[in-house]
Amino acid sequence: MNTSQQGILLAVLAYVTWGLGAIYFKLLSDVPAKEMLSHRIFWSFILITVIMLLSNRWRILGSLCKQPKKLLMLVTSGLLIVTNWFVFIYAIGTDQLLEASLGYYINPLLTILLGLVFYKEKLSRFQWVSISLAFLGVLIQIIIVGTLPWISLILAVTFSVYGLLRKIANVDSFAGLAVELFSVFFVAVYYLFFNETSQTGNLLENGIYLNLMLAAAGIITTTPLLFFAGAAKKLNLSALGFLQYITPSMIWLMAVFIYHEPVTQSVLITFCFIWAALLVFSFDGIYQRHQNLKAAVTAR
Repeated sequence: MNTSQQGILLAVLAYVTWGLGAIYFKLLSDVPAKEMLSHRIFWSFILITVIMLLSNRWRILGSLCKQPKKLLMLVTSGLLIVTNWFVFIYAIGTDQLLEASLGYYINPLLTILLGLVFYKEKLSRFQWVSISLAFLGVLIQIIIVGTLPWISLILAVTFSVYGLLRKIANVDSFAGLAVELFSVFFVAVYYLFFNETSQTGNLLENGIYLNLMLAAAGIITTTPLLFFAGAAKKLNLSALGFLQYITPSMIWLMAVFIYHEPVTQSVLITFCFIWAALLVFSFDGIYQRHQNLKAAVTAR
């Protein structure tokens, strides 16, 4: 398996896991968003610390401490991903999964734009067509609804810039995530143990099932981030961006068929435009692969 194939596999695993994570957070929608966010940070940091200890990766952290620019990038990416987590949890808790899915549909557009700006990545004619279709779909959603979809925009902006910073930093996936989580860990500790007064805020008073579910936030959060960080180092931003349509598609289907959120005309139109964009992009990928194989055969 070459580097590109490894990157695609890691990206698919990340996006599928993120999509399934919506079910987990829906089950815990009675837990206040700030508390749920604090659990994500706290248990994820505990898990990544254990992994770092067992894999003897602390030396990588030592070298990172000597690179202030990369540390600043990771602290910034940590703040971005925490913001993304909070808004996503809020969207699920307030039955706005469809708007969350729209945010993750917008995200690849921004990811590709960042790739063009920072890495001068070139797109084929069909790829430009697919981007235009997806952009039109999102624009129609905004025009018909008549209000700014702030949940969608925050999710899109924070995650696309997060992906860019992780690609630029180009650090070990585990060490990078450890720094990101450490930068916000003590805020989470303060909120959970000294400032939380909700019914689920005291772990000693919760049932075993609820505490296990809350602790599972570490696995639910850390696993796809590690997959994504690995994929970001192996794929260009264009490929990473389009594979990201897996997550919003899963969330959209869950919102409609599992949680029965109403599908408005604008949402349906947006969905059709974006899937048309995916079909064009897939066709272009197949065509380019065929042309490359044909050229390789001719060269022999």
